[in-house]
Amino acid sequence: MLAFAGLLVRLYLEGLHDRYRTFFWALAFELGTSVLLFFIPPKSDLYGLTYFAASGFNWALRFLVLRELCLLVFHDHPGIRAAVRIGIVVSSILAMVIPATMLAVNPHRAAKPEFPYLELYFLLEQSMTFFLAVLFAGTIAFVTWFPVSLRRNIVLFCLGFSIRFIGEGGALLTRNLTESETIRNWANTGNMIVGLAVPLLWLGSLGWAGEKPLVSVSELLRPGHAEESLDLLNRVNAFLTRVLPNKQSDK
Repeated sequence: MLAFAGLLVRLYLEGLHDRYRTFFWALAFELGTSVLLFFIPPKSDLYGLTYFAASGFNWALRFLVLRELCLLVFHDHPGIRAAVRIGIVVSSILAMVIPATMLAVNPHRAAKPEFPYLELYFLLEQSMTFFLAVLFAGTIAFVTWFPVSLRRNIVLFCLGFSIRFIGEGGALLTRNLTESETIRNWANTGNMIVGLAVPLLWLGSLGWAGEKPLVSVSELLRPGHAEESLDLLNRVNAFLTRVLPNKQSDK
């Protein structure tokens, strides 16, 4: 909680809370939820209702944060930006539909499960985490491969979220694949470390200075391939701009 509180204060003092508004309020909501749950008895019905309701809202905020960052990453490429916007909407829908469908068609599921809503929640958690991890990792792969000039803060945001959701996804996968409590505890510990390391990374790296210089991750990691990658990027963007409806390609 202290790391999130410090990060919120830093974003506000640096004047970044207006530029990355969705990200700022998503962090504020996550911090507020943690503080609220701290004062509610853990084994009470109120704790469970608050936790599940906050989790659903937090998932929605995470997709909105992803949308905000992607629109910034693809700002100069309207065709790709439109495709990404559509992809985020489709992914958010699939993340909800797939778990519900799995429960509905599962032949081994009990006719009247003891905790149906809890079962649905855990499937939703895994589905949401998977789609968010894939989308953020895909964004990182894009800025790594193509010579897109971005503000350093945007690169750090994308990197942090990718690490966080890949860590959460790895922990969930490990808990599902093993019955060993020792391995599950190690997975949970690793996820907690990642969850703490990412806000600390942001706390130590984000600032107004990261808004001024433009950096290209691709040119740093793949020198000598900029012209070829840029040509491919422009052709893909031009194709998507022609194919997608105008309202999806607006600036």
